[in-house]
Amino acid sequence: MTTASHFSTSKVRNLDRRFKARCVGAGVFFPKLATERAEEKYLKKAGITSGVSQVYWSGRLRVAIDADIRDLIHSNISYWFSGEHDLYSPGRYNGDDFPVLYTAKEIETAKNERFFHLREKDKPFDYVVFSVSASGNMIDIRGMTTLGGVPLEDAPYNECQKIAREIIEDTLIDCEGIISFSARNSGGSCCNFFRIEEVLPGEIIEDGTLSIQ
Repeated sequence: MTTASHFSTSKVRNLDRRFKARCVGAGVFFPKLATERAEEKYLKKAGITSGVSQVYWSGRLRVAIDADIRDLIHSNISYWFSGEHDLYSPGRYNGDDFPVLYTAKEIETAKNERFFHLREKDKPFDYVVFSVSASGNMIDIRGMTTLGGVPLEDAPYNECQKIAREIIEDTLIDCEGIISFSARNSGGSCCNFFRIEEVLPGEIIEDGTLSIQ
């Protein structure tokens, strides 16, 4: 197991309002949109014609999309850090006992990471990519391997989670998170935040629908 003694000051990278990208489902980003789409499916099952439903939803859809974008971004990045959760959704660098905000240096990296984790890959996926600006110290673990010589981006999640936990629990290390290589976009980098006080909302930079043939 890699120990915290491996994380020297030479591996610290300082972010100064650096651009980062995050990709999420449109239904997650626009909660009203998710509700409307669920209700629309119900209307179709109830025999409501598409013309009638389109007229009804057109106005409500604009309300959902015209909501304050910065507030929506803040809501997304702060969700797991609200203090209201006892269990968290595990990822490569977090277990179910602590949260991590996953972002990427590159837009394509953010998209590839999100698309990889789709549960229903055969269905169209509406997505939103938004930006944040981040400051603070990050521990750069790019190029680090397990004791068995496996690059972290190829290692099992439990090995990566151990390293993240060691950094968080080391009282000699003061950082906002870690920088890692992407497991889904060769050459890409991810910025994974343990704290979000220095992560500020940006803007929507891309949205669309992914259809895997």
